[in-house]
Amino acid sequence: MAYIPHTDTERSEMLATIGVKHIDELYEAIPAEVRFPDLELPEAVSEMEIMAELQALSEANLDVSHATSFLGAGAY
Repeated sequence: MAYIPHTDTERSEMLATIGVKHIDELYEAIPAEVRFPDLELPEAVSEMEIMAELQALSEANLDVSHATSFLGAGAY
């Protein structure tokens, strides 16, 4: 499915429907100092790189087939 952004007209109609003139009005209740903080994010990586990183993280998890489980406390 292709991403087709809203047109300016569509955005204006949506804002009018909820009773605001500009999208910034939706954020007025949030204090300015916390509204849009600078985020310290790492550089972007490819899908393959992130998949490898997530795979490595998941390998640190213990698989239940390799551990004793007392789930159910003996009531089966």
